[in-house]
Amino acid sequence: MNLSGEPLPPQLRGQTVRTGAVEDPVTGDQKVHLAAADKIEGMVQRLVLEFRGRTR
Repeated sequence: MNLSGEPLPPQLRGQTVRTGAVEDPVTGDQKVHLAAADKIEGMVQRLVLEFRGRTR
């Protein structure tokens, strides 16, 4: 999962990559941190469900 907003290095290109835009919470208040955490959690949950679907 690439959350950086930047392209991957050449050695990683060609891999399956999911991207997601998440606001950088470093300078934000608690509300910004919680929003970023919630968004990342949702992305990870979707990824888990995707992988589980592949193994069935």
